[in-house]
Amino acid sequence: DPLSTREYYSMYAFFHSAADPAMDGNKLDTPPILKLRSEAEEKRIAAIDSQIEVVDRELRAAVEQQPYVDPSSLEPPPPEIVTETLWFEDAFPIGASLKEDGGPLALVQADQGPVFSGEFAIRRSAEGLGQDFYFEGAEPWVIPSGGKLFAHCYLEPDDLPEAIMLQFHTDGWKHRAVWGAEDAIAFGKKGTAERYLAGELPASGEWVALEINPAKIGLKAGSKITGYSFTQFGGTVSWDHLGVRTKSDPAKDPTWSFALWKEENGGTQNRALPEGLRQLVRAKKSADWSQDEEKLIFDHWLLNIYVGAETAMAPFKAKKAELEKQKTEIDAKVPLTFVMAELP
Repeated sequence: DPLSTREYYSMYAFFHSAADPAMDGNKLDTPPILKLRSEAEEKRIAAIDSQIEVVDRELRAAVEQQPYVDPSSLEPPPPEIVTETLWFEDAFPIGASLKEDGGPLALVQADQGPVFSGEFAIRRSAEGLGQDFYFEGAEPWVIPSGGKLFAHCYLEPDDLPEAIMLQFHTDGWKHRAVWGAEDAIAFGKKGTAERYLAGELPASGEWVALEINPAKIGLKAGSKITGYSFTQFGGTVSWDHLGVRTKSDPAKDPTWSFALWKEENGGTQNRALPEGLRQLVRAKKSADWSQDEEKLIFDHWLLNIYVGAETAMAPFKAKKAELEKQKTEIDAKVPLTFVMAELP
């Protein structure tokens, strides 16, 4: 045996004490790593971070300037509200690790191609499979109770695809809806939630709204969406304005009513709160929160949970997403080195 027992167990002990995961899915930059940025790159990153801080302050100010009246306190109660939470509008979510098949992502403005809303839309021409997607890096989206998924597409009349597909990632790519030739895109098992035939190819030469009942593709209320994909087979397709639409009763919905949210979450170790706030009010009933504690939690709720602020926040989120994209593009070119972490 070329290895002695002592050598074998010494090597075993070395690797057995490593904190690295046993399997990382072939991820390029499994932590811990060091980014070896140049001085010029550090300055560019610092400048972008300063701009992001400004946008964060502007976002907070825009939300705080919105007058808030708790809907549960109104008589008569407010009518039912239809709310859209956008998952794609001008950009993919902040932090998303973008990938593509068939060439780089192309975001076009109205003078370059069709745009449904905002400033940019995705536009891709493909001879075979083409897609723009991500499945890691961004905060997950949650399917709300009674929510309907939607997206908007534009098919070029003189360059039609065989099929288009929307894919949603949870703990894998298991949720797909396809329009057009069902067998053109071979992902997922035919006739299941992994490849649900939602209809014929949409009309061309105009923006068409696609709507999906989450249950049809195996999603239920509370499902966490960690990524999505705009997919096509052949043709030229534009995508824009993807998200989830819900109808809610504001007076009975904790994403609209802070009083109701507070009542439901006081005294619990609420996972919706970040670590510092969670520890601040842990095991305290909401009636026992101090005025300062309640103000801190209300500010967090207003910026992170209150759906009535989505419209006010949208332009700032889009601006921040563009800045984060610039950071990602810089970091993608920066060499890195791996570091070994040992278990405690």
